[in-house]
Amino acid sequence: MNMDLFMIFDPNMLLSLKLNWMSMIIILMIYPFTYWFIPSRLNFLWMKMYLYIMNELIPLIDTKIKMNLLIFINLFIYIMINNIYSIFPYIFCASSHMVFSFSLCLPLWVSLNLYSMINNFNYSLAHYVPLSTPLMLISFMILIETISNIIRPLTLSIRLSANLTAGHLILSLIGLSFFISKFLFLIILIMQTLLFILELSVSFIQSYVFSVLMTLYFSEIK
Repeated sequence: MNMDLFMIFDPNMLLSLKLNWMSMIIILMIYPFTYWFIPSRLNFLWMKMYLYIMNELIPLIDTKIKMNLLIFINLFIYIMINNIYSIFPYIFCASSHMVFSFSLCLPLWVSLNLYSMINNFNYSLAHYVPLSTPLMLISFMILIETISNIIRPLTLSIRLSANLTAGHLILSLIGLSFFISKFLFLIILIMQTLLFILELSVSFIQSYVFSVLMTLYFSEIK
């Protein structure tokens, strides 16, 4: 049993080794592989999920670069599995850490900005000044757009980590109430089940929002 409420977010284990981060690699074993001529039911389910996410993201991106959607689809599935995986008891919640989310956001954000600056420098600079901006406000608008562009990976990381941390803490607090009151067992069990379903939906929503926002950032480059 956890001795502290925040131990589900602690990456340390025995001998101060941070082996809990291995859960991010173990998740890759869930990905189905086609070893057989006839695809399995898991492969069919996986392809259905791929097609659904692709149909959702295609309107957000240019038709010339649709093949890059595979990056964001796999990003969505990886975050979603990690979020769902961490809901269950005694499993380390890696996606609630800023290290996890920021390490996904920052490389993609830096690569997108470098690609835009190298291939279309004039368009990337013009993007900082909206159309019909008065001359007196151009320098001010450039400062605002620059700050909003810089904080994009940080806001994405905070959004993902904060929502998952809050949901896991609520589930842990209600779970501790089982040992406090035995008379309200049925009510607490119903609340815990409803919150578990809510946290499951939050896991889907947060991974979807993360991938959609990264796709929108990618659609801005030329």
